[in-house]
Amino acid sequence: MSTSTETISKLVENSFRSDSCPVCSSASIRKKGDLDYFSPVYYSNQQVNLKRVSELWECESCHSLFVQNIVSEEQSIELYSQGDAEERWSPRPFEKHKTAITVKTLNALLDPGLRILDIGCNTGSFLDFAQKKGCKTAGVEYSSASLTILKEKNHEAFSSLDHVEGSFDVITAFDVVEHIYDFPKFLDTCLAMLAPRGKIVFLTGDSSCLSAKLVGSNWWYVRFPEHIVVPSKRYFETHPKIQLISWTPTLASTAHARPIVNAAKFVLRELLPLKFSGFHWLIPDHALIVLQAKD
Repeated sequence: MSTSTETISKLVENSFRSDSCPVCSSASIRKKGDLDYFSPVYYSNQQVNLKRVSELWECESCHSLFVQNIVSEEQSIELYSQGDAEERWSPRPFEKHKTAITVKTLNALLDPGLRILDIGCNTGSFLDFAQKKGCKTAGVEYSSASLTILKEKNHEAFSSLDHVEGSFDVITAFDVVEHIYDFPKFLDTCLAMLAPRGKIVFLTGDSSCLSAKLVGSNWWYVRFPEHIVVPSKRYFETHPKIQLISWTPTLASTAHARPIVNAAKFVLRELLPLKFSGFHWLIPDHALIVLQAKD
């Protein structure tokens, strides 16, 4: 008789590699170590069985992190579109799910009448937040289940960034950047859709945080098969088309800001079995990034 794991696991090829940094295109890259994904391994909310061991690499030019031996972009889109993002990611309101500094920063950028685009919006928690402030809201999401919910809540909904039309005053992507295969193209697309003096806001892992430096390829943030690239602060600071308005260290969410609960989990899951993966419950390991196109 098959076990439940054998029943629901999907065998997935993960042989995609890059000869250069997928962020800045430099050929000066080096391997940091093999990746041991959290078990069982999930891609979106689907349990998978990957054929190859993935590897964490670093660009010696821009200091971004990226992963070799990953799922192809086509397979990734298929896994996302078939899944139900709401099952894995928190359905809590944006203002309760994200940290106070994240909410404060976004609140200051939103004014009535502004057009907002949230990329990878899940079921629209941030769009709900923006809608309450009188903004015109639109979201991009692969999951067909999430798209249905977005439309029911009167948000414009697109299944692909390629289908979006018009310009936007604020473009956001929370916990999305790390999933992007061609990040330079993604950033150029965002810039092309940005209204004059508009802002782009990313929330993603910080490759220069203490945890990443201490534990390398065991850093919890890169131990998910969907997380394939972590652009560095240096990349944004030196980009010819954008101005880095702010880079604010923060935690991923309020779920990571419960020191007693997460300290207990740390002892049980990581310290006792000697699988330390970073201080994600204590020290900020994400960056809230605000960008603007250069004049």
